[in-house]
Amino acid sequence: HHVAPRYFVMSYLGNNDLARALREQGPKAVGLWMAAMEHILLVHARGQYLSQCFARNIIVSERFEGLIDFEDDPLEVMDLAHAQARDWLVFLQSSLWNLGLEPDRLDAALRSVLERESPSVRSVLRHAARRLSWMRHLPTNRKVWGKDFVSLQAVGAVMYRHHLPD
Repeated sequence: HHVAPRYFVMSYLGNNDLARALREQGPKAVGLWMAAMEHILLVHARGQYLSQCFARNIIVSERFEGLIDFEDDPLEVMDLAHAQARDWLVFLQSSLWNLGLEPDRLDAALRSVLERESPSVRSVLRHAARRLSWMRHLPTNRKVWGKDFVSLQAVGAVMYRHHLPD
């Protein structure tokens, strides 16, 4: 609606975000989840990255609509490969818990996208996988650990199972 040097005003986009779709539809929303991953890959292929790649910042309806990005700049504190790997980790942390795909299907879907990611990003993700994978051994009790922890456990488990090709 309005653009100024220090801010912009946009329309209210409603509650049509991927996080909500996943909460309400679970595995039925896998097409939206896959479309979001394809768009993240496209952003990265153009040498870009996102600042807050959470599922709540991905606008969907019956189809993928777009990504909302914010003014944070991860490159102020990390290099491009780490910023792009961070996009994947944030996306997975914010989407896996509610997606609820069976492991084989989840691994195949993730592999089909991440095998097309750059080698430098895959290297950072392999390192993250080694750092997070131990969490899979802890109980997945949301009431005890909280949603953020069990969401990280889901990322750790999938990263452990997922062998990123060199």
